[in-house]
Amino acid sequence: MYDITDGKLQIVNITRVEELRLRQCHLVDKKRTRDSFVYVLAGAVDYNMADGRRLTFSKGDVYYLPLHCSYTMDVHPEGMHYIVCSFLCAQQEQRQDFCFSAQNPQSYEKLFRELTLRFSSDGPERMAESMMVLYSIYARIVKHYH
Repeated sequence: MYDITDGKLQIVNITRVEELRLRQCHLVDKKRTRDSFVYVLAGAVDYNMADGRRLTFSKGDVYYLPLHCSYTMDVHPEGMHYIVCSFLCAQQEQRQDFCFSAQNPQSYEKLFRELTLRFSSDGPERMAESMMVLYSIYARIVKHYH
């Protein structure tokens, strides 16, 4: 299984960047069609992964959901407020999901908000600026693990 924390992930296209809110609910994602980084702004959620693991994410957590992973989500009673960035990668290998609590969550929140702003802007520089911010997020993740 490919570990993206080695710093060699090749992102080829950003397909979605959104700030979302969910109320308490149960959701099923049968098989992801994109890789995603997620930053939790508030609230909490439990992910029940297809391999039997149960992962809980809450405010300040950054997590990665790889292409083709399957899971169910249980949003906690307080709901969940988050930013998600979905993208396509050059690598075809199966990748490992991960989560960590950011040591400096304000810096991640700032980057995810900047990514949301850049991706929603108009103009020819939109994708290039969005990729620049996404790679900044990825570089911080790699640095966290090494």
